[in-house]
Amino acid sequence: MKKIRRFYQDIRSREFDVKEQKAAVDTIQNFNVPQTFNSAPAALLNQKPDCEVCQDLKFPERLRGGQRPSPTLIQVREASENGCETCEIINKAIIRFDLVQTAIGGGLDRIPGKPLEYTDARGFKRTYVDTSNLLVDIKSYPPDVQKNLPPHLSLSLRGNKGWTTPAVLIFTTSTPSWSYTAIGKANHIGQHSTVVECEKKISVWIHDCARNHPKCAQKATTRLPGRVIDLRNGPSMISLLEPGEIKGKYITLSHCWGSGGTQLKTTKANLSQFQRRIPDEMLCKTYRDVIALSHALGITFLWIDSLCIVQDDPAEWDAESGNMAYIYENSYLTICATRSEDGNGGLFGDRYLDRKDVEGIEQAGPQFLGHLKDSRDSERQNGIFGRLEFEHHSGGKGGNEYSSTPGFERPVVEPLMLRAWAFQERLLSYRTVDFLSGEMVWECRESQRCECTQADRRDQASRTTEKKIFSDFKLSHTNDPGISEERSNEILLLDIWERIVTAYTELRLTFGSDKLPALSGLAQRIVSKIPETQGGLSSDLQPVYIAGLWRDCLPYQLLWYPVRRTTYSFMETIGERSSDFRAPSFSWASNNGVIKFHEIPRGAKSTLSVRIVDIEYSFRGSDPFGHCRSGKLIIRGPLVRGKIEHENENGSDPFLIFAPECVVANGKKLMWWPDELISDPKRKSFIPKGSEIFCLEILRTMPSTTYFRSGQSKLPAMIFGLVLEHTGGDGAFRRLGMCCERMEDGGIFSFGEEDTIHII
Repeated sequence: MKKIRRFYQDIRSREFDVKEQKAAVDTIQNFNVPQTFNSAPAALLNQKPDCEVCQDLKFPERLRGGQRPSPTLIQVREASENGCETCEIINKAIIRFDLVQTAIGGGLDRIPGKPLEYTDARGFKRTYVDTSNLLVDIKSYPPDVQKNLPPHLSLSLRGNKGWTTPAVLIFTTSTPSWSYTAIGKANHIGQHSTVVECEKKISVWIHDCARNHPKCAQKATTRLPGRVIDLRNGPSMISLLEPGEIKGKYITLSHCWGSGGTQLKTTKANLSQFQRRIPDEMLCKTYRDVIALSHALGITFLWIDSLCIVQDDPAEWDAESGNMAYIYENSYLTICATRSEDGNGGLFGDRYLDRKDVEGIEQAGPQFLGHLKDSRDSERQNGIFGRLEFEHHSGGKGGNEYSSTPGFERPVVEPLMLRAWAFQERLLSYRTVDFLSGEMVWECRESQRCECTQADRRDQASRTTEKKIFSDFKLSHTNDPGISEERSNEILLLDIWERIVTAYTELRLTFGSDKLPALSGLAQRIVSKIPETQGGLSSDLQPVYIAGLWRDCLPYQLLWYPVRRTTYSFMETIGERSSDFRAPSFSWASNNGVIKFHEIPRGAKSTLSVRIVDIEYSFRGSDPFGHCRSGKLIIRGPLVRGKIEHENENGSDPFLIFAPECVVANGKKLMWWPDELISDPKRKSFIPKGSEIFCLEILRTMPSTTYFRSGQSKLPAMIFGLVLEHTGGDGAFRRLGMCCERMEDGGIFSFGEEDTIHII
């Protein structure tokens, strides 16, 4: 206990010298010079360290490449008191960034008995923790000579229940020496971003992409969208232009409109005025910033949706929303105002907001931790700094809870990341630059980079990003001899589309009617990769895309269900059918929930029980992938009559279906996933106990040991189907949910009789 008390008693006496810090911060101007570093000789790396606790931060190869020395917090503190300079740096970082308090917030064990409080260096009250269960996690990566990246060193506290996040990056402002081989030079991320600084960095990324990335190759010029913002007279004299046959390069903006209605829009009333000039004083900050950046990059045409589409012209809106695939895919660069929840946030401004490297400190951003002597030059002092790693590298405030879809994870949550329209804008664009709260992040079809260079360190060839998944998608025959080429194409299409739908339905739409239009561009690009299709029609003139589902693999895609969990605070724990018609009930687009598809064995391991007799489908406007007008599925398969039974009368899960024949025989129950809550009498979706329903068998699976994508699992033979209700008109049925049961004698589906039905 005395050690624990002593750990904090002298925090005030160890206040960082303000003058020393300000002098050190002056060296920040040298951060962004070209990075160089020396490779340390093996003799230095492998010699016995002076301090066994931190190993002098001279890690031999066996401890590099992301492996972690993990001394206890007490060991680091004692070594610091005994004169170890590097442990002193580590200890200062722990104090400066309040890692112990972060650990408490993370639920780590406290001292038994009455909590003891202390006041930290900034006057905040804190609570002691049992430091014996806290480890100092030191993570080191070696330099990457090929990418010209210096060593990387970060630290965090680790206890019984996890790590403190984000980690603290320890770095120097000068060229790293052989003295402390784990500490590298980091790029400075300024407290404020400006158009000049951002343009320089983006230009470097564009040049590298254009020169080294074959998958990102574009035409020198392209046909411009139907209407663009003309910057040729300078950023203060802009106007709308209908370019006709003019070709050139243009930039697109991806942004949040916001809920306040402050976004400048083009309407029928102001169109002629904007064609002469768009008044600068009417532009929001985001628009002014993207205009300034486009001009700085030398691009004279810009596309912003609210200005380039007449917003009160439904016919033009329908036509242009169906043209999103071309607009974003042919854009020279898409600039994403990711940090801004509306037009007032802009691209440039304050950074490091809501971070511990700002709170209560005059100098925001990197914090000076002290000097380390250079063993090669006794006169040289290396200034050592620390800053919190940026959230998109550390897991951030949400980790991957915001999307569990493989390849579509969002480890950092910023306003634009949650918008559904921005999803296809990001995937369709060859190049995007995200303006996050802390830094810029670049992504193209071959790489991801960032200002702090942590993304540069990753192995791009093996990384799976959403843009890479989508751009690399193509139909090709599998090596499995048991699966035909046609079936192989279905499997590939199912895999990519089901992941897209799940990731997409986790996002927000202001207007539910945009559910299909906001995904239209991605659907168009997938159709372009399906052989013998044109204009959304197959060679026999049948629609290949029906309200978010693909005709060639439709029976499999009927097996969707809304996720029964809260992905975002604004989502309910179960789906809910849209009050206004936007898709037939058999389509996931009719539901407001987060949608997943049941993972079933494909090809030889499953057998379809139904046959699609016909599909009647019509769309509104000129885009066959946009708004749905009507849809009917005519399908033939085994149908069994049953009734609803609520296992719990209070409206809670689970819901069960009893088939009368099975109840009479052996009381068999059928598990199912309802599309919306049906057992709450207060809801419009309520279905009384005992109501008649029907179960349509869709397919049967054989026993499998590779049932899930995520890993092997032995599962028995199963039957999957749909739960339907009779609408009472023209013999039509409406979907209520998805069901399944084990394939065994006496099951509900053993009583099914072949029938042809209509599902609307």
